Amino acid sequence: MLIGIMIFVVAYVIGDYATRPFGFRRDKIARRTMLIGYWTRMLISTFIPVGFYIDLFAGLIAIEFWGWTIQSSDLSFGGILLLTVTTGVILNIVVLAYMVLVFGVQHAIKFIWFSEKEK
Repeated sequence: MLIGIMIFVVAYVIGDYATRPFGFRRDKIARRTMLIGYWTRMLISTFIPVGFYIDLFAGLIAIEFWGWTIQSSDLSFGGILLLTVTTGVILNIVVLAYMVLVFGVQHAIKFIWFSEKEK
């Protein structure tokens, strides 16, 4: 499980360095969206009931998805790694969907704010 988590840490670091030269990283709203998204995920993870159920739900989806491949008696290293990485992908999809919502709200507020100033 720890190796699966480390895979995501390395992927985040590589993704961070690979996307630095792109223009969207310098966009104020995009940068704020990424900060809000990942800080929200960290805060949710620290509150046991909420973070526990989100992680549990993602883990159950991963088990259901790979259940036909991994038998309960065969919880080998590869099976646990596959489930951990799949759970991480599901959680990142949830965070991405949340960040798209945050990005949209920020653009709507910006649009309303500047259209009100022009009147």
